Amino acid sequence: MNNTDETTLTDEQQDNMLHALGRSHGTVGGRNYYWAGEPNPSWDDLVKKGFAERRDCRGANSRMVTIYHVSLAGIRELGYDPDITVNPVKVKK
Repeated sequence: MNNTDETTLTDEQQDNMLHALGRSHGTVGGRNYYWAGEPNPSWDDLVKKGFAERRDCRGANSRMVTIYHVSLAGIRELGYDPDITVNPVKVKK
C-alpha cells in the first residue's frame, strides 16, 4: 500500500516507528532510533510528513549509515505522550 496522504501512516510505517521506540508487549520506551543502514523510502516519507528525523553519519567502519528517529509529532500521532521520556505509556486518543 502506497499512501500519498500527508498525514496517514501505513501499517509498515507504524510498525517501524514502534520498533524505533522499543515496543515490547504494548509499551514503548528506552530508545528512539531505527538503524536503517542506508536511506529508506518509507522512513523518508515519514520525515517528509514531519513524523521522523533522519541522520546520516559515519559508522564504525567509516561507511556512511542512515539512522532515523521518531519526532515528537510522530510520537503523538502514534498516541503516546512525548512528555513521558523514561517509560512512555499508551494514552487515549
